[in-house]
Amino acid sequence: MTKRKGSNSNPVAAGIVDSFVRRSHQVIQLGHDRLVPKDLAELEEPAITGKLVDAIKEALDADDAPRWSKHFWPVDDEPVTVGTKVGKDRPKIDITVYSTSKKPTRLFRFEAKRLSSTTHPAGIYLGEDGMLSLIKGHYGLVEWAGMIGYVQSESCSDWADKIRNAVTTDPKKHLANEPVKFAELGSGELKDVFYAVHAHKNQNCRITHILLMAS
Repeated sequence: MTKRKGSNSNPVAAGIVDSFVRRSHQVIQLGHDRLVPKDLAELEEPAITGKLVDAIKEALDADDAPRWSKHFWPVDDEPVTVGTKVGKDRPKIDITVYSTSKKPTRLFRFEAKRLSSTTHPAGIYLGEDGMLSLIKGHYGLVEWAGMIGYVQSESCSDWADKIRNAVTTDPKKHLANEPVKFAELGSGELKDVFYAVHAHKNQNCRITHILLMAS
């Protein structure tokens, strides 16, 4: 989510932020629920992300869409203006979820990576082209941002353990605040979404992890 000065100083304001973050992840899950994971097994990340965003849009447009979802909309492969980078030089974030329920418009950015024990290990997911790109401000400074893991081998719980263990074992490599503490984003359908606090150049941010079966 874009950083807002003092947004966590007021408990009520902090609650609004947390609600938006949770809803952003529910939006991702609404789309994934419409996909058949085995149909994604041979696809590269951009193709999976495109199918996921199309499915999210279908879910949000459906007659049975949750009432809260009318304020949300996803965009994939969106250029982000950062520093002096303009035009085609702007980095592109995999998924941005927008909410117009309050002004100014809120947004939550997700970086997506495949997870496979043979071709796409946790190191890539957590590295410079994955989680660290969010922490280091490649897409701008944020206080919340999310990683999406497309699980193409083993299970989501297996990869959750690998991610937690890697960050806990080497917090400095992953710019994690010590001692490393992982927390669940919410209960119910979000009970498997977890996050930790990271820091880079005195900028703290929370990185969430949502793992989706893609095989």
